[in-house]
Amino acid sequence: MKRVIQCVTCMSLAMVLHAQVTIKEPIPQSATIDVDAAEVTTQQIPRTIFGTFLEPIGNSTYNGLWAELLQNPSFESGLWSPGRVAEMLHDNPEPLRAGDLDVPLPWEPLDARQGNRYEVGYGDAANSWQSLRVFGVPGEPTGIKQKVYLPIHRTRDYQGSFYAKHIGGDSTVTIALRVRDQGEVLASQQLHVADAAWTKYTFALQVPDGKLHRLDPADFVVQLAGDERVELDQFSLMPSDAKSGLDPDAVSLAKEMNTPLVRFGGNFTSSYHWTDGIGPRDKRKDTINNSWGIPEYNSFGTDEFLEFCRQIGAQPQVALNLGSGTPDEAAAWVRYVNEHWTTHSGLLWELGNELWGNWNLAWPTRDQLAARTAEYSRAIHAVDPNARLIATGADPEVFHDWNAIQLTDPPGTFDYLSTHVVVGSGEVKIKSPTPDFVAAAAF
Repeated sequence: MKRVIQCVTCMSLAMVLHAQVTIKEPIPQSATIDVDAAEVTTQQIPRTIFGTFLEPIGNSTYNGLWAELLQNPSFESGLWSPGRVAEMLHDNPEPLRAGDLDVPLPWEPLDARQGNRYEVGYGDAANSWQSLRVFGVPGEPTGIKQKVYLPIHRTRDYQGSFYAKHIGGDSTVTIALRVRDQGEVLASQQLHVADAAWTKYTFALQVPDGKLHRLDPADFVVQLAGDERVELDQFSLMPSDAKSGLDPDAVSLAKEMNTPLVRFGGNFTSSYHWTDGIGPRDKRKDTINNSWGIPEYNSFGTDEFLEFCRQIGAQPQVALNLGSGTPDEAAAWVRYVNEHWTTHSGLLWELGNELWGNWNLAWPTRDQLAARTAEYSRAIHAVDPNARLIATGADPEVFHDWNAIQLTDPPGTFDYLSTHVVVGSGEVKIKSPTPDFVAAAAF
């Protein structure tokens, strides 16, 4: 019986290694390996011996690869775990007052001294579940703001959109970029928001040359005029040079790696439902990334992932949801990707990730493991007989028993078995290593 064992690290941009092992039955108690360095083999090492890993952890996708500059653009609550909220406010305490005034994090009131001028709306949002009503103060600027970092080194032009409903009073809404906490306007545009039904509005802003420097924070501002009352939802602010929504700096760096393979997912996919991430972006629902306690805006979904792979010349490899998902859901995802990718069949698919860890949503017990692997395999092969499947293996500490259970499934259930090895940069042995040495050792 021949199986291919895949080694996978659980770090961003981790290497994916393939080693081929021939297992003869019965397994001998000892083995002798002879290496003849003078003999040149005809076996070609596949280019996919190396790959990279893309999972929404920290700022890898949102605030990273995906070029959207705003966080929580739909004014939702519950998108960060309590621990993440504590970290956010520790690093950036300015929005603390926002919570007292019913302004969803990380948005802030334009002038907190005005007190209660905000109300979260429920059940009639343009996107997801919540919207934000703002009640203007006559004679005073009223509104909301959010700290943003613009890729000013690359472009001075920014464009965006939002949804609004006019409730009463004046109908002028000003969208602006300002110097952070200083009030100096860098760029602005006034819009006439008079429709009583949800309406989408677009804007374009250009920052003057030399007015903002790289890594200087700015404020994205939404300001009302006079006594206006307006309901707001689903904002977007993008640099004009975004490539199909992707950050060109991140795409350029990823392309230089010359990676043949990009794996999408990880622990994240144990609670990820792929249909949340397709269709019109401004209608996709916001959820929480269950594994990492951070928002999943679903604006970077399957189509965007495939576009990223096209832009850097890599093959997609997806980790499927074997946690809260179903075999039919996984098979439908395989079908969708095959319909939207050039090869149409035979891609690599990973049957979950770290299923042996209780941090994965709905993790299988050992009694459930082989059956769940087989059930998903049957569903996927029914829609793509050529699909190549990677079964989830375990860490070296526990791989013996866990992997033995996976190997009880009949041949053909999967093509590869992952052996999960994590080596952190905290394990460097030399004394006082330089940051460059630690980085090189990690890579």
